[in-house]
Amino acid sequence: MAATLEARKLHILEHLAEVQNEAVIHQIENLLFPNRDWWLDLSEREQKSILNGAKQAKEGKKVEFKTLMQRLKERSA
Repeated sequence: MAATLEARKLHILEHLAEVQNEAVIHQIENLLFPNRDWWLDLSEREQKSILNGAKQAKEGKKVEFKTLMQRLKERSA
């Protein structure tokens, strides 16, 4: 016999209380609250970095993707 909806929810809550993985919690939040503004989940540092990148792009300070990848490859070598 299938568990009732209430029993299934309780079972999920019991397991959720034990979850320590931040990524799993984040995925559950995204599932439950799909319209949440992702910007609010970013740290202040991440927000500043994105805004700085947008500012640089507006100023014409751009690099082609191929060039960027080559530079990154050279740094890691």
